[in-house]
Amino acid sequence: GGRKNEESEIGLERYGEQQKDLGQRQERNKKQQQETEMKVKQLTPERREVFSYFVPISGMEAQIYDLLEGVAHHLQFEKDSVSGNFIVEGIKGSGKTVLITDIIKVLQKELKRPNGKIGRIDANALNQKDLHALTEKVSGGCLIIESAGKISRDTAVKLSQCMDLDRSGTLYILEDTKQGIQKALDRDSSFSSKFTEKISIPNFSIDELAEFGRAYANDLNYDIDDMGILALYKRINHIQKLDHVTTLTEVKEIVDEAIDNAEKGALKKVLGILTSTRYNDDNYVILREKDFE
Repeated sequence: GGRKNEESEIGLERYGEQQKDLGQRQERNKKQQQETEMKVKQLTPERREVFSYFVPISGMEAQIYDLLEGVAHHLQFEKDSVSGNFIVEGIKGSGKTVLITDIIKVLQKELKRPNGKIGRIDANALNQKDLHALTEKVSGGCLIIESAGKISRDTAVKLSQCMDLDRSGTLYILEDTKQGIQKALDRDSSFSSKFTEKISIPNFSIDELAEFGRAYANDLNYDIDDMGILALYKRINHIQKLDHVTTLTEVKEIVDEAIDNAEKGALKKVLGILTSTRYNDDNYVILREKDFE
């Protein structure tokens, strides 16, 4: 009987090894799947360049990726306006307008659509408009509704009817704070059901704001040196009070001011002593600590 026991022990061992192997394989597959999901949500280098202000912000790349996929799928396969429309929400000064402009740019470049006129209107003004005439004007293009929370119930219902009749694939976009968007969507369920994609711009951390400041400076052919970055942090910290969330607009203003200071400083120097240290290897003008003070 000893041999039987040995065999069954070997069998158990083998079974244990198989189970362990299976467990490891499942673990590996799960990891690969997660990695693919993460990979899938990465923007291509061309797209990253367009969204350079937003990519460093936590969770934004995946949100932009999802929105572009959803809207692009709609624009490619459908010629109506009952879905594929989108929402961008965030606090004042969080870059909503820039983000929407970037999204339209990418869609036009990749899909050649929207290919009609692009209209931008405040919801208050929209409430006074002849909606049929307005939607005709932007046919096949884009209608961006700012401060969307101000839309009246009547306008939401009528606009929804216009969207039902739209066969040119016009893209409708709502822009407001989170509360404003909620108000707009609560006006009419048929209207709100047509906005199938959404991006929520989060409040930025101080690191993300500084990273944006650097990306913005690079866009204008400037670079910020290490001490300059510290000075930028100091300035951001200075604005960031308990009851106030610092916005991209404010960081942009700080960087614009530093650029002005750098340019003034350069003019003050006699042309003969303009040294090469003004530029870095990429030929960007360097912004230094004193420019931020």
